Amino acid sequence: YYRHVVEQVPARELIVLTQATPEAPNSNDQILRVNFFSKNFRPRWLPWLWRFPQLIRHHGIQQLWIGHLSPLTPLVWCVARWRRLPVLLSIHGADLLIPERHQLSRWITQWILRHTNLIITNGEFLAHELRRRGVSEESIVIIPPGVSLPVLPTPTERDSVRHQFGIDQ
Repeated sequence: YYRHVVEQVPARELIVLTQATPEAPNSNDQILRVNFFSKNFRPRWLPWLWRFPQLIRHHGIQQLWIGHLSPLTPLVWCVARWRRLPVLLSIHGADLLIPERHQLSRWITQWILRHTNLIITNGEFLAHELRRRGVSEESIVIIPPGVSLPVLPTPTERDSVRHQFGIDQ
């Protein structure tokens, strides 16, 4: 997912910080894959209070885009605000609706939503849910998911594949 996002943005204008996983362990200039959680320290996220500001300073980050609401979002959001960085937040659905189950999570989520510079959502339903939670209309942008047009086959390529597999038009 992030590889496709950074391919659309000029180099060094976007740095993605994401969890390292066995399937995608490597980093490059635009995607930093790190382990967010300490194995030996409790709470496991606490070392990020020190490490995250270092990454911001080291890479000259001037704006922060949080890919979805998660248990780390309040920490990331607070560090970004402490560093006086504008914050963008993407909302996908479950990340907004699941915190509704717990009063403290609901309160923290609503506070973050109301104090984030820009919230990107994938449709009108979530935009309505954001407005219902007190987010201003100016802070909401709807970007529906879609297919990048260059990946669609050309008419010639389609005809060739149809001919190869004996598919009538």
